[in-house]
Amino acid sequence: MDNRPASLDPSRFWRLADERAGDPRVAGLAAREFVPGSAQAPEDPAAGMSRRRFLGLLGASAALAAGTAGCGRDIDRGSIVPYTRRPEDGQPGRAVWYATSWAEGCWAFPLLVKTREARPILIEGNDRHGDSQGSAPVRAQAELLALYDPERLQGPRRESAAVTWEEAETALAAALRGGRALLVVPAVLSPARQALLERLEQALPALEIVSWEAAAPHGALAASAGLSGAQLLPRLHLDRAQVVLGLEAELFSGEGEVTRQIRGFVAGRHFESREGASPRTMNRLWAAESRMTLTGGKSDQRLPLRASRLGALGFALARRLGELGRTLPAGLPAGPSLAELAAAEGLDAALLEQLAQDLQQADRAALVVAGHSADADAHAAAWLLNHMLGAEGHTVELRPAALRPLATPAALAALAGRLARGEYSAAVLWEANPLYDAPGDWTQALAGVDQRFRLGTLPDESAAACAWTLATHHWLESWGDLAGGLLQQPVVAPLYDTRQGEDLFLAVLRGLGQDVPTSAEDWLKSRWRGEWTRLNSPLAFEAFWHSALHDGFATQPAAVPPPAGRWEALARLAPAAAPTEGLELVLHADRHLGDGRGANIGWLQELPDPVTKCTWGNPLALSPADARRLGLQDGDSVRLAAAGHELACTALVQPGQREGTIALALGHGRRALGVAEGIGVNAFPLLADGRFILSARLERAGGKGSVHTTQEHHLMEGRDLVRSLSVAAYAAGGTGAPDHGGGHDATLPTGHDHGVAMEEQAPLSLYPDHEYKGHKWGMVIDLTACVGCAGCVIACQAENNIPVVGPERIDEGREMHWLRIDRYYEGGLDNPDMVFQPMLCQHCDHAPCENVCPVAATTHSEDGLNQMTYNRCVGTRYCANNCPYKVRHFNYFDYTGGLAEVLQLAANPEVSIRPRGVMEKCTFCVQRIQVVRSQALSEGRPVADGEVRPACAVACAAGAITFGDLNGETLVARRAASDRRHKVLEELGVRPAVTYLAEVRNPIAAGDAHES
Repeated sequence: MDNRPASLDPSRFWRLADERAGDPRVAGLAAREFVPGSAQAPEDPAAGMSRRRFLGLLGASAALAAGTAGCGRDIDRGSIVPYTRRPEDGQPGRAVWYATSWAEGCWAFPLLVKTREARPILIEGNDRHGDSQGSAPVRAQAELLALYDPERLQGPRRESAAVTWEEAETALAAALRGGRALLVVPAVLSPARQALLERLEQALPALEIVSWEAAAPHGALAASAGLSGAQLLPRLHLDRAQVVLGLEAELFSGEGEVTRQIRGFVAGRHFESREGASPRTMNRLWAAESRMTLTGGKSDQRLPLRASRLGALGFALARRLGELGRTLPAGLPAGPSLAELAAAEGLDAALLEQLAQDLQQADRAALVVAGHSADADAHAAAWLLNHMLGAEGHTVELRPAALRPLATPAALAALAGRLARGEYSAAVLWEANPLYDAPGDWTQALAGVDQRFRLGTLPDESAAACAWTLATHHWLESWGDLAGGLLQQPVVAPLYDTRQGEDLFLAVLRGLGQDVPTSAEDWLKSRWRGEWTRLNSPLAFEAFWHSALHDGFATQPAAVPPPAGRWEALARLAPAAAPTEGLELVLHADRHLGDGRGANIGWLQELPDPVTKCTWGNPLALSPADARRLGLQDGDSVRLAAAGHELACTALVQPGQREGTIALALGHGRRALGVAEGIGVNAFPLLADGRFILSARLERAGGKGSVHTTQEHHLMEGRDLVRSLSVAAYAAGGTGAPDHGGGHDATLPTGHDHGVAMEEQAPLSLYPDHEYKGHKWGMVIDLTACVGCAGCVIACQAENNIPVVGPERIDEGREMHWLRIDRYYEGGLDNPDMVFQPMLCQHCDHAPCENVCPVAATTHSEDGLNQMTYNRCVGTRYCANNCPYKVRHFNYFDYTGGLAEVLQLAANPEVSIRPRGVMEKCTFCVQRIQVVRSQALSEGRPVADGEVRPACAVACAAGAITFGDLNGETLVARRAASDRRHKVLEELGVRPAVTYLAEVRNPIAAGDAHES
């Protein structure tokens, strides 16, 4: 079953289905340097788009901060503590870091925020916290732009008129006291907020509080409620797992604690050399799924399976494990055997048997995970399998989903009906947006309520339906705490005339005669005094408090004993029958926008989806077989009918998708909200009953829509770019290197390799050899570790002030990302593997861009960097034409010229702002190199190994990117000498400074077994 040869044929890899089929159109794309219309730039930068759209993109790029007067320290934020232990004001021109935390849905993340002159300019993971270790999820990093969103509400308003906060607080208090009131909040992860809500319930008996998360894993919550009586979610320990089975699971993008999960998974396949690498010691990832996920693309064995049959697979595996000696609880529902399921679904029965054997032999080192889109039966099956294998408490723990039970979709729909009937006199929506994402007609529902309040940061769908819009702080301006002992402190003074939501409700309580603190900070500290007592800290409270604020946390999550399973409930969660007619629609949260909370962040809209490579929208994905049957191609307009609704969508043919399955991302289709307006379609109305898997009909609608994709850009004409091989082939001496027909030894890179043996016959070059006597900066990227999550891309964009260009410019091939993730398919259309390759400027020693620049704007430094001098560049673009990696980007439009002063406040001041008409590319974060060198020089010492870390390396949860000095005994030099090394297009003689390590996977081979 192992079809990965030790020697790689470059034709195995492809990006487009048409490329794989040899379509002449693709040859035409490769033959021309630019897509149609990109060769010339119109004088009007907004040509082809509305002025509103262009100005919105300017705001997305420049992070407009109209209230910049609030950036100074003259506004009291309370007693915050910098992470660096420097005096609070620090030194002018030097960065100050603060520890804080962020929550989204049911998950919390410890973070660090970099500030300059009291302005946040970068978000990273908290390197002292075990869950983060320095990396942050994509959406957490992009929240920096949400802070500076020009669409933010800037003060309290009633209808369209500004009011004072005193008037707003008085009206809110009167509404809550005046009769039966409703308060809708998102998932409550903050103990301090939960305590405040409980205090409100005690003081206001007529108040009903509902917690709602539209894209929560409703199947998981239903299964855990049935099996344990509580809403529980799994906390995964992939670092302890030898065999992992994902059931429609997105382990590496958007579901759960993604940075922990990525790091844990990669820990099971890290090795410096082939010694010790074997199928028995390397972890193995199985993926059973209907749509192509990052988990499936990175998996060692992928099983294309209809989503409705995931539960059937899980229970069939449980029965087979029972036959193999595992204890099978009573009450397991009847269902097909593995062989019967394989026959019905067109799968290999021997492969399913091997999966069962793999799980059995892994014992407690096995892990089964069901994704957020999976139904309750699949989650119940995953829980059962982990219990039977003894994985509970080892590779998986169960923890409360939130501190307050989450409402079901059915409960939200019923609530909308009660609102419409006038059963409530007031409705307060605090950071929740039910008019966008909740089932039921909430527009009509709120029309039946006299007093309507929206507490939030944006003028979103719910704000438009409320008479009162009360502008609240962004979380970077707020005090708070989160489950697991995380703390949140404001890292910037409020930019606008906003209030923290807790402050408003504390004012309501004081108006009721309650003895409560006067501010959210004091309320938080009062709760933590109790925590300080519980922890029995030897420190005085103020010392304990300041230490906790400095670190960003006081405790770390403790293990929770597994609850006793009520296995008799399994019969009620039996696998549902698969639809016999029509298609199966799978709804899922967008990998970058999530449930839509990130939709107004231009960075996230423009970040290509790692699988589809689409930006700015949510096309409807369908399988190649269904596309052929329906006569559909990418961009065709279609009508989707499901759950009593019809949506107009745009088709996208997705390799690897199961025939009979269509997939649509949630989180798009926002109304009247800046850059998100009119982008994609809103699929939340289809989620009325909480099931992400629905029966659907699809038909052609005629005409064409827009699929803004980057997958046709930067084609490499079939050249040798990426390498992948099995661990068995690697252990046997394979390198994944292609056979070039006898030109040179494929086991060693060609060209000059610092710290690596050089071949006797290197390709000819126009450049003389140069000896780097000081530093020689270089990078190593491990393709085995890279999961394609794109955290590095957002980090690069934030660090280097890279503008957002918009969908119209994406269509012209003008995206500006300095770092991209190339996605390659391997295998057939129906079930390919994926290989991810980060691609950036290679900083070639013999750079082909340097000798063609007529004005010497691009030159080589003494420490091996390919430099760009922007004020020399005259825009000939010769360098881009001569770059074989296609990593140089020409800035056609002046996205920042009219906002230069604002950019100095909102962007990273360590990186120059590029004007129109210059070439941009990766610099290896030269500004970080200079900061470290300056610090080392001032301290009279050499730069330490690993001390310089570019933004991409810091953000990479997988640790796939290593940077440093190739001269000497350094980590990057040792990894550059790996027996998996290769350099992209090294045969051209350009001598790149970036070394790639071939991807190694662990597919099934005959007689394979894992050590338990």
